[in-house]
Amino acid sequence: MKVIYTLLMPCIVVFVIMSSSCQRENMFIDENMAGRVEISASSTSNTISLRWPKVNKANWYRIEYAAPGEPPEVVSSFQDNVNDPVRYTIFNLKPNTTYKIKVEGREERDTGSQVRGSGTKEVTTKEE
Repeated sequence: MKVIYTLLMPCIVVFVIMSSSCQRENMFIDENMAGRVEISASSTSNTISLRWPKVNKANWYRIEYAAPGEPPEVVSSFQDNVNDPVRYTIFNLKPNTTYKIKVEGREERDTGSQVRGSGTKEVTTKEE
C-alpha cells in the first residue's frame, strides 16, 4: 500500500501542477486574446473618419474619443459583423484639435463582454 501511495502521489502532484500551469497559461492567453487594431483615419475641420479591419469574433464596436483636457466621450456601441474594413465617422468636432481615439471590438454590446481587439490613434482635425 505504501508503494502504491508513493507512486500515485507524484502522479497526483504532477497532474495538479500541470493542470494549474495549463490553467494559468490558458488564462494568460484569454486575457491577451484581444488583438491590436490598426486604425486608419482622415479628417476635416469637424469630422474624423475611421477605418479598421474587422476584428475576429467581434460583432459590436465601441469608440471612445477625447480632446486634451476633456473627459472621453463614448460613441454608442454599434453592430457590424459584415463590413471589412469597418468604417465610422465622428461628427461635430472642434477644428485644429488633436483627439485621442480608442476602438474596441467586442463579442457583445455590453461593456462587460470580452474585448476581442482594440487600438488607439491620435488624429488632428484640420483648421477651418
